[in-house]
Amino acid sequence: MNKKEILKTVSIIILVIVIILLIIPGEYTKVSENSFAKGYNDGYIDGQIALINKQSETGNIFLVYNNSIEQFALRALCSLGVSNNG
Repeated sequence: MNKKEILKTVSIIILVIVIILLIIPGEYTKVSENSFAKGYNDGYIDGQIALINKQSETGNIFLVYNNSIEQFALRALCSLGVSNNG
């Protein structure tokens, strides 16, 4: 192989690598938009909304605090932000 052939081969290899690098991110985005993760996130959000609605109905709220679950009355938490100074 002479220098011209080596240069041509290296150029083709670099071109193929560049084309692959340009195609992969687009394909990855397509997969991630329609993946299980999107469905999981939608379900997680729906679950959080259902939890908030249930806590509002019962008047209690449960918070993770110091690696334990603590129950608080929703009315007591709301009164913490109210000032008696007018």
